[in-house]
Amino acid sequence: MKANTPTVSVIIPTFQEEKYIAAILSKLINIKSSIEIIVVDGKSEDNTVEIAKRFTNRVYQIQERGISKARNYGARRANGDVLVFLDADVNPPPNFVETVLKTFDDETVVGATCYIMPARPRFIENMFFLFYNLLIRLCSSFKSHSRGEFFAVRKREFLKANGFDERMPCLEDHDLAYRLSKRGKFVFIKELTVYES
Repeated sequence: MKANTPTVSVIIPTFQEEKYIAAILSKLINIKSSIEIIVVDGKSEDNTVEIAKRFTNRVYQIQERGISKARNYGARRANGDVLVFLDADVNPPPNFVETVLKTFDDETVVGATCYIMPARPRFIENMFFLFYNLLIRLCSSFKSHSRGEFFAVRKREFLKANGFDERMPCLEDHDLAYRLSKRGKFVFIKELTVYES
């Protein structure tokens, strides 16, 4: 990476994710681009934390559960200029960091999402996700929306927007995307698809 290329911090909130965490972390540590990997666990009682520590030394445990709390906690400790929030059961492609950085080369971009598809969908699930992704892509043209499985944001704008609203029990990702869209462009990365289990 060039010296003036922004660094990327990948933040993964976890709770009882021992079934998935090794798969995503093993892929992330083999990505050619230099990234910072942060795992924030909300009091898992399984082996999530122990497994995560095999892959990164940036594993934190917080006492309160809540995906927004975990994401915000990780973001405050991140060193990257661009934050990428991923769920533990997501499978990003090997080139996702380069794709994200290319998107954020545009200084007016404050946040981004992408296509999110199930890893092994049944026909009806595939149709639903295709429709939902199209809807999110269309919405990004006039009113930003995002799902939390993949959420990229410029750190300085994330902090100015006060991050995810920890009071919201759901739709916190949509809420943040909407607030970010008032600060700049929140875009849909058409060249990027991640798969969730």
